[in-house]
Amino acid sequence: MTQDASRPAGHRRLTAPAAGLLAAALLTLAACGGDDEVEPPPTASEIEIIRPDLVFACPDVSVVADVAEIRRYDGAVADPSRLVAQLTVGDFRGGCEYDDDGVTVALDLDFDAQRGPRYGGVPVPFDYFVAVVDGTDRILAKEVFATEVMVEPGSTRGQVTEQLAQRIPLDRRALGPTYQILLGFQVSEAELQALRNR
Repeated sequence: MTQDASRPAGHRRLTAPAAGLLAAALLTLAACGGDDEVEPPPTASEIEIIRPDLVFACPDVSVVADVAEIRRYDGAVADPSRLVAQLTVGDFRGGCEYDDDGVTVALDLDFDAQRGPRYGGVPVPFDYFVAVVDGTDRILAKEVFATEVMVEPGSTRGQVTEQLAQRIPLDRRALGPTYQILLGFQVSEAELQALRNR
């Protein structure tokens, strides 16, 4: 994957449950000042000093648009009549947990397969990546995983679910929500250009 390919197709924020309650509590406290001068809200670093047990929102998880779907053919020619399967990054679910040194994001990630005319009844192998991006869109880490998906006899679709745990070291927990996790199929440069020109 090249950096110019990292355009999310969409994202969902995985939330830690106490984050919304804490924000409401801070707003309530700020409104109870009476006639006294209203203090500005604390910064993220000040909050962490005041409340070391503060629960922050999880990093965003996004699927990269350019590599959210791939097709596997029987041979080198991208001929629809030789399509083995069309693979798509499906749904994902999960949450996160903060500790003193960072945040761990746990995900269940689905990959969907649609049978093509040349599907031979055997699992279709593929690679996918998980990348960590900071608040400046800089890729800090990337790992590639190999798996496969099967379409059962008598069905036109199949699915495989991968369980992931992505660790992000943090100097301060308040920085956690500024990070992003990117997901997508791992492809060669030639495959990427073909996907973009499709």
